[in-house]
Amino acid sequence: MSNKRAYRLNGDAIQAIKEIQESDAIQPAEAKIKEIMGEVADAAGLPPDLAYAIRRTALLITDRNRDSLDSAQTAAWKEALAEYQMLKRTF
Repeated sequence: MSNKRAYRLNGDAIQAIKEIQESDAIQPAEAKIKEIMGEVADAAGLPPDLAYAIRRTALLITDRNRDSLDSAQTAAWKEALAEYQMLKRTF
């Protein structure tokens, strides 16, 4: 008994799959997660510097979780906040 399933796709579905496979728009999972987390931060009304840091790091550092993060994560978060401030000053 085989667990393989056969699916019948119409021409439009096959073409859509080919376009997705050939597309440069496919993002790695981490990039997509960062994008979604940034959108959620914006929708929640978080300050722009925090939303920026979330997009850059895929982290949200709070008083409750600060102690559970390693030094690299904390450094990346601080760097993203500093980068936001630098970008803000140039515009």
